Amino acid sequence: MSEAITKLELKCITVHYLKNLSQLLSVKFVFVRVPEK
Repeated sequence: MSEAITKLELKCITVHYLKNLSQLLSVKFVFVRVPEK
């Protein structure tokens, strides 16, 4: 039972991490596109 819970939590954490990572990358690309002044 505990194994199933840990696997599910791991999956949720991975999805959450990937979402945050994609958001950070999109933000970085936006900053790169905009010329610094």
